[in-house]
Amino acid sequence: MLVKAVHAKGLINVDGKLSGKSDPYLKISYPDGKSKRSKEISDSLNPVWNEVITKDINLDYDSAQELLFQVYDSDLVGDQLIGFV
Repeated sequence: MLVKAVHAKGLINVDGKLSGKSDPYLKISYPDGKSKRSKEISDSLNPVWNEVITKDINLDYDSAQELLFQVYDSDLVGDQLIGFV
């Protein structure tokens, strides 16, 4: 399976005004419970990844199952969820 992470726009700044902007990355969770992530974009509320993320999947899985896309802010003390679809 190929997923192309293109961009996000207008993310909230979970770092606060004094710390700069968020450092977002995209996490993709698959029906088998495993996940992959994009590269991190430093100091951006409008990240552009333009990255293809690949994963081998079992074609016998139920096609009604969904992928979960989550955007996180990368931090040294723990990543924060910004949003998901």
